[in-house]
Amino acid sequence: MGKPLCISYIRFSNVSQSDGSSVERQLELSQKYAEEHGLILDDKLSYRDLGRSAYSGDHVRRGHFGEFLELVRQGSIPTGSVLLVESLDRLSRENVLDAFAQFQVIVGEDIKIVTLCDGMEYTRENLNSDFGKLIISLTIMARAYEESCRKSERIRAANRFKRQNLDKVKYTANCPTWLRLIKSENRFEVIHDRAAIVNRIFSMSYEGMGIKTIARILNHEKIQPPRSSLGWCQSSIRKILSSRSVIGEYQPHIYNRATKKHVPEGSPVPGYFPRIVEDEVYFAVQARLCNGTHISGRTAKIQNLFGGITKCGYCGARMDIVSHKNRNEISRLLVCDQARRGVKCSYISFKCNELESAFLSYCKEIDFISVLKIEGTRDQQRLTELTQQVAAKNGELLDINRQIELLGNELPQITDTLELGFFRTRLSKLLQAKAAIEDAIAVREKEINELNASMHDADNKAGNIAELMDYFDAAPSDEDRVLVRTRLRNEIRQIVKQVLVYPRGRVASDEQIIKVALQLNDEITDSDQATAEMLCHERDLVLAQMRKSQENTKDDRYFEVRFKNGNMRRFEYSKEDGTYKVTFDRTGTRIDWLMGGKPMKPLIVDEDDQLPTEEAMQG
Repeated sequence: MGKPLCISYIRFSNVSQSDGSSVERQLELSQKYAEEHGLILDDKLSYRDLGRSAYSGDHVRRGHFGEFLELVRQGSIPTGSVLLVESLDRLSRENVLDAFAQFQVIVGEDIKIVTLCDGMEYTRENLNSDFGKLIISLTIMARAYEESCRKSERIRAANRFKRQNLDKVKYTANCPTWLRLIKSENRFEVIHDRAAIVNRIFSMSYEGMGIKTIARILNHEKIQPPRSSLGWCQSSIRKILSSRSVIGEYQPHIYNRATKKHVPEGSPVPGYFPRIVEDEVYFAVQARLCNGTHISGRTAKIQNLFGGITKCGYCGARMDIVSHKNRNEISRLLVCDQARRGVKCSYISFKCNELESAFLSYCKEIDFISVLKIEGTRDQQRLTELTQQVAAKNGELLDINRQIELLGNELPQITDTLELGFFRTRLSKLLQAKAAIEDAIAVREKEINELNASMHDADNKAGNIAELMDYFDAAPSDEDRVLVRTRLRNEIRQIVKQVLVYPRGRVASDEQIIKVALQLNDEITDSDQATAEMLCHERDLVLAQMRKSQENTKDDRYFEVRFKNGNMRRFEYSKEDGTYKVTFDRTGTRIDWLMGGKPMKPLIVDEDDQLPTEEAMQG
């Protein structure tokens, strides 16, 4: 019978120990034991986890010890083999149950564990026969876990002390790439050329450029990122745009053993770093990142000004852009995504340029002068200012909600009444700040509605549209044209909630006709004879009209724009002159509408009245 397989396991948690005697000491002990017991120690069958923590379980999840345990479970390690370790705390510093479970996996497969520091041997047989050895192993595991807990708490306490004295000494020399620590003066210094790049990234994002486009421009101009020779990528741009360091804040983190990740601890520390970006710009960018108006890429061409908010009026699916070549001209067509994939709905296209032209011609909420950076009227300037303020306030609101959520995560860990008092104070301040921001948003949105109601009508806007189109034609480069369309798309997304497209107008489905017929028949059955005759006539008219709608063609097309402030506008195609006309316009409590091509008397409705739902308007 051959000699037992001899395996050594070496581990330490601090990488700096690899420069000292830790590896040499553990390896020397293993070789000495092997020689004394006539075993051959094969380095190829030994395992090392250098710089991996046994307290967090990192050596099991990602290290070689986890690989060894898996081989034991699979039966790939022969029974009778010997595992040499300096002590049991090299195998695990996790809680006793987890540590003992790993210990049991090894000895349960008849593999001997030898701790070299005290010469103890642990096998299935001697643990079953000698209860004292089992107690010793559990005691060592418990002590290792408690030592690691105390050490972890000391480190956390030291870190808390450092954070409480950030005004006296900087917590860490690690800082953003646009800063450097002047240790002798206990301050951070701005590296101006790098800070200028960061400011430019925020400016491009603030103007509405996508993350992919920003990276492409920086790479095209051969601007090197500070920590990479491979150029800019979307993740590095997003990381910069999301960093609170640009507004001078430092967010401490701690390691969460449950999630195995570093998570924020406490509130951000203001004024820790030098500020390089203003709050208004930073929070406006955060709002776009969170609400989807800042979309990665897709700004290189800006094919659709309404991308992401254009929906099929029949089934609610998104409308995609498809290109259609007719002779030498390429048309951009909007098509229902579900129809395009053959899932459901009808494949009927809607010309994208028609929708854009009609919307821009009649939409008085869009400030085209500000888009072109031309000085406008006082109302227009004020509207632009208010819109930017609302975007910034929305970003602040998202930030406050994030802080409240982080604070809530700390509550289960509070065991002291004094700490609970601090918690209540911080929560109260955050809730007060949240209420103040929400009030500020409401005040500004009210003023925006009032300004929108007093803006120039569609005829006055036509001149701005012509100026916009002239600028497209005269723009010196593709990049300038992209920038203008980017600004315009961003402006649209700030105020428009949804654009519903009906390529054949209002069309009743067979299911809708059956449903209405059944409802009307029930009413007729429950009515007296005179009322029933009237309802029968009404039913016939309604059903005839619904059936006739199924004969609609593209000449009956229209679309509806629903704004975030509750307003709504319908644009119907007129086959007489080939243009679109507004046939329904709700602004605040006023409704303007047309019937038979003639303006009707405006209606004034209660503020509590709501617009009909998409389903009701389709029926």
